[in-house]
Amino acid sequence: MDSLWDMLSSSNVLLFGRESATSSAVIFVVLLLRAAYTAAATNFTKLIVPFLPVALQPSTISDEGEGDAAVTYLGVFTFLAVFLLQGRLVKSLQFGVGLLPMRLTHCILGRFSYKRFFGIVIPAHFLGAIIGVAAASTVGMLPLNPPHPAVEPLSATWMGILAHEAGVNFTAALILHTLPGTIAVNKRTPLWALLPLLLLAHKTVDPGGVGGGSAFHPTLIYGLQFANSGEHAWLHVSAHIVGPLVGGLFAGFAMSRVFPD
Repeated sequence: MDSLWDMLSSSNVLLFGRESATSSAVIFVVLLLRAAYTAAATNFTKLIVPFLPVALQPSTISDEGEGDAAVTYLGVFTFLAVFLLQGRLVKSLQFGVGLLPMRLTHCILGRFSYKRFFGIVIPAHFLGAIIGVAAASTVGMLPLNPPHPAVEPLSATWMGILAHEAGVNFTAALILHTLPGTIAVNKRTPLWALLPLLLLAHKTVDPGGVGGGSAFHPTLIYGLQFANSGEHAWLHVSAHIVGPLVGGLFAGFAMSRVFPD
């Protein structure tokens, strides 16, 4: 009972509110950027089609436009959203608080206890995902299709996606932890740290394959899958949820040895 009251202390309630609000804000901005890209691509396509030779003109132009590409490049929108919302945190050790893998890295580095991570941060981020996706849904910004195709858990394909997600999110966590602050200390704009992140997001997508690329944001995938297919559908995209956390975990262990706080 004492531990329950400890979890309900004012500092923990404040942490829960901050984490869920940050998570939902990042997800809403990610979907806003995706919707803006989709609309711009659709309008551009409609603009140039009349000038194309008849043989090159598409038979139909979907209102979703480049929707599949927009879903594939969710990782690009994730990094853009984090930098847009957390610019003032770039110099601090708490940059990337809107991303659950980075919060796991922060936990391994001793920023807060495992009890607070599992009891407060994880529930807050999943709640924030549902709130962020619901807010985007009310203004019509959800993609028409789920971000990733269903894959049978623990199959060979699932394990391959898990390994890919773990690897790219490990790299992303290292970049997010080290580059922004380093660049800021050297009096350069922290936006330079976006370049390797955007390159990572762009080069690791697999538009034609089963993986479909990483969103670098497991709770975003959960929220979109929940909105599209219901509460149990996350099992079929669980590699995209578990993989980033594995990457964040190993990044935390690596940085605790190389870049200890």
